[in-house]
Amino acid sequence: MDFFKNIKPIQLYMGSIIFFVLSSLARKEYHTLYLLFLILGVVLFFLGIIKRIKK
Repeated sequence: MDFFKNIKPIQLYMGSIIFFVLSSLARKEYHTLYLLFLILGVVLFFLGIIKRIKK
């Protein structure tokens, strides 16, 4: 968890954008990857919000 303390909220937001883009690319062909990337994008987005609120 020491890694999570050093990461900035903007990096979490960028990671969530990358996962949202990947999920939209994989939507039609790979339904499982679509759901996985979508969930990871949402999790990273909310982790960024939580990290920003705690600052």
